[in-house]
Amino acid sequence: MFCTKCGTKNEDNNAFCKSCGAKLVTNNTDRQSVVSNSGAVHAHNSMKIMMIAGVAIIFVFVVGGLLFGKKGSEKANNSKLGDLVFTVLGEDQQPDSLKEIIAEESGQPFQISYTLGEELYIVVGYGEQPSGGYSICVNGFYETKDAMVIDTTLISPGKSQNVIYEPTRPYIVIKTKNIGDKTIKFK
Repeated sequence: MFCTKCGTKNEDNNAFCKSCGAKLVTNNTDRQSVVSNSGAVHAHNSMKIMMIAGVAIIFVFVVGGLLFGKKGSEKANNSKLGDLVFTVLGEDQQPDSLKEIIAEESGQPFQISYTLGEELYIVVGYGEQPSGGYSICVNGFYETKDAMVIDTTLISPGKSQNVIYEPTRPYIVIKTKNIGDKTIKFK
């Protein structure tokens, strides 16, 4: 008789396998019982695997839905509604009270908004730079559902540009109409 577990040939009168110690099947009733129990174990294991897989799939959908929903709502709140009209102001056009604030802040990079009546002033400063010749580009100024977004970039002087090698503090002041309670986001 052969062991159903490891396949070793055993004597017909052995109750247990001489190799692995498993109980040997001695007649058709025992053989049917072993086969049935083996099938039940496989069915039980298959059921466990299916349940774990099902839970994992549900988890992925729930987490994915939460992340997608959050990104979708953030995207809706950050969607551009339209460009805003603005004017870049020279130093002579800036209110004196704003000039004082800029002078205090300009040593380090800064971003401020300043309201005076119906006018909103937005200032972006890039801190102290090693030379002159810097300029600031307004890449975009637009409105979203919750905010006014200003995107600026500091542009370094070109290699062939003749510059003064004294520290400067580049900043830009833009003036626009005040739009109530919207926050200002700087990019």
